[in-house]
Amino acid sequence: MSLSKQDTTCLQCGFGLWIPVDELSSSYMGLYSDARFPGRCIVTLNQHAEHLDELPPDTVSSFMLNVRVASMALRIATGSPRINVAILGNQEGHVHAHLIPRYPESEPRPNKAPWEDTRPRGSMSSADNERYVELIRRALKQVKVSEESRGRKVELRHVSSAEMEPPLLMLSQDAATDLLI
Repeated sequence: MSLSKQDTTCLQCGFGLWIPVDELSSSYMGLYSDARFPGRCIVTLNQHAEHLDELPPDTVSSFMLNVRVASMALRIATGSPRINVAILGNQEGHVHAHLIPRYPESEPRPNKAPWEDTRPRGSMSSADNERYVELIRRALKQVKVSEESRGRKVELRHVSSAEMEPPLLMLSQDAATDLLI
């Protein structure tokens, strides 16, 4: 089953994902088409809340675990050495996190916040958007399998029914283990 923008839009405030990727246990993950940071995503809480600190502790824990899983999957899907995570809430009154893959070798200011990037903003092509959505979905399945093998439950509700794909990146066993810890 595939998510639509309508599926991920909050009925109370209207915040939603432009390019939904998947549903996690307490949130939705979507691609934020940004050519400067290919693979950039948003993880949004699947219930309305404006402030993280007003949520029950179990909801905060679940959301942050979803951010962790999404970040792990994004590192696998993009090959990025670092994922910046930002929870701001300055423009949208709905709890969400930005996950931004960083590519130091190709960025003009790799040691600065992504907001300080000097390159012009622009969207990725439709083909690139589709490719990243599929890569991220496959990586989410890999993370789920890896975490469950460690006895940690990860719930992905709307993943493709296709069988598990081979690894997206060819990593040594040590590198793969380090990546998923």
